[in-house]
Amino acid sequence: MAIKGFNTVLRETFVADAAVTQFSALVQSTSDYHATVPSGENATGFVGVALDDANAGQTVPTLMIGTVWMVAASAITAGAEVIIANAQGQIEASTALGSGTPNLIGRALSSASAAGDLVLVKVNV
Repeated sequence: MAIKGFNTVLRETFVADAAVTQFSALVQSTSDYHATVPSGENATGFVGVALDDANAGQTVPTLMIGTVWMVAASAITAGAEVIIANAQGQIEASTALGSGTPNLIGRALSSASAAGDLVLVKVNV
């Protein structure tokens, strides 16, 4: 069944270095064609969004450019630029970052009122 709003422009397959959850942000691992969970808020090395659950060592289809649903860590307003919020690969508005330069991963196309809500995001790797 198609998911409303989902649109793949560029998709790649990575090997998961740790268990990953569908719709979570992934970052580049130190091995070729491997991805892993982020280290925490505003993590660098974003490669895309997991399109499926995967255990460590399994392949995970990853959206690199396009629109995809992601899990919010807090309230987000449509139009906000977003960053990685935590080690679970959830997202938050870049304005939630207290200090430093935000490592932007995309723009929210829908709003979230609470943690755990799904947000449609235009991903830019």
